[in-house]
Amino acid sequence: MEPTQQQKADVLEHVRYEIGGLFPQVRVNPSDVYMSNIVLEAFLLHVRALIGFFESKSRWKDSVIPADFGFCQREVPIPDDIETRLNKDLAHITYSRLHQKTTPDKRWNFRSIIPCLLPIWIELAEHITSSPPERTSDDGLEKWGVLLRQVLLPYQHKLYEEPARG
Repeated sequence: MEPTQQQKADVLEHVRYEIGGLFPQVRVNPSDVYMSNIVLEAFLLHVRALIGFFESKSRWKDSVIPADFGFCQREVPIPDDIETRLNKDLAHITYSRLHQKTTPDKRWNFRSIIPCLLPIWIELAEHITSSPPERTSDDGLEKWGVLLRQVLLPYQHKLYEEPARG
């Protein structure tokens, strides 16, 4: 399937949704394991979808690929152990789950995932805002700008700023 220019413009909302979904505005009581897992698993599903998107070198059926937007495919520098868990533990029921420790090694270190993806997200958002696909609506383009200016760049600044010294 070769997408039309209109389809490329329209699907940008879905790519933006996946990135935006990694920055939920939900605060969950850490003692509520059930709700904490729901938020965590939603986060991890967005991560998995974005890794698949950024690493796609060619189209499979109707998948969206970076080249649809003139953006080059990227290998995402996710640590091997996290990538294995994303593929086995999150999306499949496997026997390898039996070999995991129950605490604290089993916890997802999601704070180590965002730094692996953040530079690629910023690069894509900058690319989309500076070279949008034909037929991209002004509203859609503005939403990418908001994602870049109000979420991605401030998060990058927060992530890499030096801790205050007393």
